[in-house]
Amino acid sequence: MTPNDLSQTGTTLLGGLGVVIAFMGIGLAIAQRQKKLTVVDTMWGIGFVLIAAETVLVSSGGDGEPKIHWILLGMTAVWGLRLAWHLHRRNSKLPEDPRYAELASADGRPFAQVALNRVFLPQGSAMFLVATPIMVGANNERLVTWLVVLGLVVWAVGVFFESVGD
Repeated sequence: MTPNDLSQTGTTLLGGLGVVIAFMGIGLAIAQRQKKLTVVDTMWGIGFVLIAAETVLVSSGGDGEPKIHWILLGMTAVWGLRLAWHLHRRNSKLPEDPRYAELASADGRPFAQVALNRVFLPQGSAMFLVATPIMVGANNERLVTWLVVLGLVVWAVGVFFESVGD
């Protein structure tokens, strides 16, 4: 990995962090307005799609293999948008998820404080960490066909079982 690769990866990671902070901030505002923490469930899948899109935009100027950018974005978009659609459809028909309702009222703290400290900060941190392979992988200089095929198979199996489970 060259110094330019490291710089490009760092830029991609910082951009991804910016996406997470901005998107979770928007989600927090929506949750406060609706007084409903389940908003974060729908945001989970969409957040990964936004990070993957940011990664394509930022890493396109670097030395990374362009096909990898689009493969990662496509895989992430199919998974994330399907999950977000499913959770939004399910959660919009129901009152607050009992787990979130209990969390919001457990210790008497204001809703906004609970939403930020117990839901949006942990979810945003987890989103960033889980998306790190997307942000780093997009900056790979070469395409290793067997790894791409293996990754696509694992992804397809995972999406299939998650869809059936939902």
